[in-house]
Amino acid sequence: MKNIYLSLTSLAFMLFLIVICPSCSKKRKEPAQPKIAEITQAYFQDFNAHDTEKILSYFTEDIRYEVVGGFSLQQKGQVRSLLDWYAALNEKLSYDEIGVRGDTVSFKLSENNDWLRLLGAKESIFKYAYIVFRGDSISSFKGEISAESLKGLRAPYSSFLSWAKKERKDQVDKLMPGGQFSIGTAEALEWRNLLSEWWQLGLSKAKE
Repeated sequence: MKNIYLSLTSLAFMLFLIVICPSCSKKRKEPAQPKIAEITQAYFQDFNAHDTEKILSYFTEDIRYEVVGGFSLQQKGQVRSLLDWYAALNEKLSYDEIGVRGDTVSFKLSENNDWLRLLGAKESIFKYAYIVFRGDSISSFKGEISAESLKGLRAPYSSFLSWAKKERKDQVDKLMPGGQFSIGTAEALEWRNLLSEWWQLGLSKAKE
């Protein structure tokens, strides 16, 4: 009887290994996604929908938003102006490979918008980008555009700005007081109109 009992016990254990353990193993390989990763995905969806109030609700009051070599903004008021700028230019973010480490979420990031399109670029790719959380709120965003993307934009942007400063000097001076970009909805739309005019001129010359 003892041998029979041991055999039945062994059989039960084998069934456990075959039937139950694979599902346990699968769960270990596919852990529940951390909450801040889910919040990050929701943030990107709302960002691309350009719901300014909804986007701002993800941030702490002292949010820091920085694109290295471009701008560094603090507080919701400054970031609101940036979001208005992005919305006017139809900014879209694409992300992939989200990773979580502590309170930080990193990801591959690229952007496209009307500004880039009119300069002849399909997108800008970030060298790196990440979000830092404080609790369930975003306390900072930091990213840097890749050298390759910047290189591709350098020539057309230089050509456009040279034309704009020559042909639309008063307008450019107003849009760039002290040589710095003034950001907001109205400013973004004016820049887009200038870029469209420059682009159309280039198209006309190409047809001649």
